[in-house]
Amino acid sequence: AIYNFKELGKCSENYITDHIQWEVDTWHEEICKSTVGLCPASHDLGKYRMKLARWVTRKNGYEADILIRYKCNVNAGRSFVFHQLHVPVVAEICGSHQHIMGDNLAGRLCYSRNSWYRNIKDICENKTLAKELSETALDRFTKLYSQEKWAKRFAEELIGLIKQKSARIEN
Repeated sequence: AIYNFKELGKCSENYITDHIQWEVDTWHEEICKSTVGLCPASHDLGKYRMKLARWVTRKNGYEADILIRYKCNVNAGRSFVFHQLHVPVVAEICGSHQHIMGDNLAGRLCYSRNSWYRNIKDICENKTLAKELSETALDRFTKLYSQEKWAKRFAEELIGLIKQKSARIEN
C-alpha cells in the first residue's frame, strides 16, 4: 500500500504486505509496480443521512448501503491514474466509476466488505484477469477521455460564449 503512513500511522490490516511511504518523487514508479489499484468512494454522510442509511440497511437486510451512498461526492480521477498506468482497479460502487467499469470487464465495483476481499483476491491470484481488466480499462479511458477531444470541445464552447457576448453587445 502506498500512503502517507508517517502522518496517518501504519495500517494494521493483515492483507497489506508492503507499506510504502508516499513521496512526490517516487509515487509514479511505485504505483506502476502495484498489483491492484483501490478506489474507495466513501464519504461522510452526515448525522441524519447516516441514521437513514443504518435504518435502510437494518430494515431491508442490505449488506451495504448503496441506496443512500449511490450519489457519491467523488469522481473517478483516482481510478483514471491507475487505468493509465496499466493497473487493474477495484473500486467502490458509485456513479462516476460506472462509465468505464460498469460492466465488470474493465475493473471491479464493490458494494460490501466481502466483494472487496473477493475481487482483490481474484485479481491478485489471476494475472490473466488482471491484464485483461487493465487493458480494457485503458482502451476505454483512451477512447472516452481524449485530451484532444476535450480541449477542442472546451475551445469551441469558449468561442460560442464569446460570440454570444459579442452579439449582445452589438444589440
